[in-house]
Amino acid sequence: MRYTSHMQKPEIITILAILTLLTVLSVQPSLAGSKTVALDHLASRYKLTSVSQTNKEVIWKTANSKMVFCKGSRRMLFNDKIFWLNGPTSKKGKDWAISITDTETIITPLLQPEKYLKNKTGNIVFIDPGHGGKDSGGIGCHNTYEKTVVLDIARRVQRKLKASNITVYMTRNSDIFLELYERPRLATRRKADVFVSIHANKAGRSGANGIETFVMPAAGFPSTSSSKANNNSYAGNRNNSSNTILASLIHTELIDKTGATDRGIKRARFKVLKDATCPATLVEVGFLTNPSEATNLITPSYREKIADGIANGILNYLAR
Repeated sequence: MRYTSHMQKPEIITILAILTLLTVLSVQPSLAGSKTVALDHLASRYKLTSVSQTNKEVIWKTANSKMVFCKGSRRMLFNDKIFWLNGPTSKKGKDWAISITDTETIITPLLQPEKYLKNKTGNIVFIDPGHGGKDSGGIGCHNTYEKTVVLDIARRVQRKLKASNITVYMTRNSDIFLELYERPRLATRRKADVFVSIHANKAGRSGANGIETFVMPAAGFPSTSSSKANNNSYAGNRNNSSNTILASLIHTELIDKTGATDRGIKRARFKVLKDATCPATLVEVGFLTNPSEATNLITPSYREKIADGIANGILNYLAR
């Protein structure tokens, strides 16, 4: 079709409008992290006993807690355990700042968890042993199957929680296959108050080791392993603050019980976390591809330590 001159202007305007929209969308992911607040300005809110800094760190202390913010990084320490913020600390004038999102969904929940949990009730826990059936998960040293290791750990967690009069359901209690979308859906049907997915890690190098715990990234921020932001908000984001508290309590117990390397509380949009309608976390209990950790993970006494850590963390969360 041949276009006359009087039709070209609207066409040009339309193209410009599309280009403008694409430009807005391309910069949108950074907007969440651009809203920051200086760490010094937050000091009075959290009743800090001291604030100090080195060339690399800003250090907060309260009567019961210590936070260390790494300058220009997403890495943070809370009571000597590693956390990964949604966005990095950044220079704001002479001060260092963090995103308002991290203030609201990580810092305040860690320092003042009662604000988020005091009105929560219920004690229904859903435990999700990863993989199963045709999906073996990772296969590591000693021909160790992830699906077998995590099912045994999950059963131990279930027994411990039941002994404390907690109502516990499992996504699977045998070697069966479940689609990822089915797992959080089962928890929603049972009106679960907590969802914990248990996995074991693998890597291309045998030296990788340690325990890591995952929660959802906030909308507008990247996963820990990425630099690409995602603007979408999912069901799992409704509980960002409670996710932080749950993951913190479980991860702390796991590291203390096992003495394993602390790889930190990280952020990833795993399907079971995205679709969770209650506070949720996913734990990676060790590396099957590490000879030492694989040996630990096939040892009943070590699995018991892991189960103790997960169960104690859940009980601590419910008690609050």
